[in-house]
Amino acid sequence: MSAQIQKTAQQQTQTAQTSTNPNLDITPLIMPISYSISGAIALAAIAAFLRQLRE
Repeated sequence: MSAQIQKTAQQQTQTAQTSTNPNLDITPLIMPISYSISGAIALAAIAAFLRQLRE
């Protein structure tokens, strides 16, 4: 019985390790998204500043 439990535990850890893809590097995806967000924040700040000047 102990060997069966140990084998099941090994199978679960193997599937947990292989389910996350180590070859998928998300850094190239994160950088343009963060630049886009910071650009949108900068544009909103400039728009708010210009709106305030016009009043």
